[in-house]
Amino acid sequence: MIIDHNLHVLCLTETWLKPDDNIILNESTPHDYCYKHEPRLKGKGGGVSTIYSNIFSVSLRAGFKYNSFEVMVLHVTLSRETSVNDKSPMTFVLAIVYRPPGHHTDFLKEFADFIPELVLATDKVLIVGDFNIHVDNENNALAAAFTDILNSIGVRQHVSGPTHCRNHTLDLILSHGIDVNAIEILQQSDDISDHYLVSCILQITKTVNSTPYYKYGRTITSTTKDCFLSNLPDLSEFLSMSNSSEKLDDVTETIDSLFSRILDTVAPLRLRKIKENSPTLWYNEHTRALKKAARKMERSWRKTKLEVFRTAWRECTVV
Repeated sequence: MIIDHNLHVLCLTETWLKPDDNIILNESTPHDYCYKHEPRLKGKGGGVSTIYSNIFSVSLRAGFKYNSFEVMVLHVTLSRETSVNDKSPMTFVLAIVYRPPGHHTDFLKEFADFIPELVLATDKVLIVGDFNIHVDNENNALAAAFTDILNSIGVRQHVSGPTHCRNHTLDLILSHGIDVNAIEILQQSDDISDHYLVSCILQITKTVNSTPYYKYGRTITSTTKDCFLSNLPDLSEFLSMSNSSEKLDDVTETIDSLFSRILDTVAPLRLRKIKENSPTLWYNEHTRALKKAARKMERSWRKTKLEVFRTAWRECTVV
């Protein structure tokens, strides 16, 4: 499948592989390709994996564990050798999701926490997988709630048309900050899967770097104060000076000059390049404050189960 369709990345759900099933993955991985695998640790079934070309550098991002769905989050970097006329390589976050069929209340809560965490951490996110949600059915309550979550964060869903033998759209491609084009849904042999292969082409536009910004600053460490004090001369002569207003300016200027020279010695000013992040455009101080207030009300409600906190939480999330 990888060779026939010339795929740079193949994402798999329901691998049914155990943590030590490396032989199967090794045999499934073509030359010049690598793989990452996140098995289901309890029970049978489940598991998500990806097989990718070595033009990418891929690292696993830990800390994403949920009860209602399985996920593997990867930081993907296009190698410098394949980045044409660009000193810094392209990067994006890839998440592979498998949601088992079943009760969806916990999923909506957990996925609503998962999506913002990804989007706020980076400006280019791709989420793919089998969600077992009938997004093709406008009357499906789970599909409607799921779509509301995506719209509230500004995440796009790109797949339309059946991706399963029962004519439902279950396998999705979600993106934020990445253009997804040329989507194809290709039916496979029933011996392989009752789901279809969904392929696409990514177009990742690198953010143009602004003019470098520099500023002077000092490096203050835990030993700076002791070094400063050890370099101070005897100040008794300043303390014994007349405290008349005529001499006050002279004393102040002298001490200020003395302290400045010592500070320049123990913690000199250095010109530093300020690293500018490329945050999501809509995420600013105002939206950060709104999120903080909403999270505070949510924690209070979950801890106390008082209706007053639940009402306040809901009001915080209304735009």
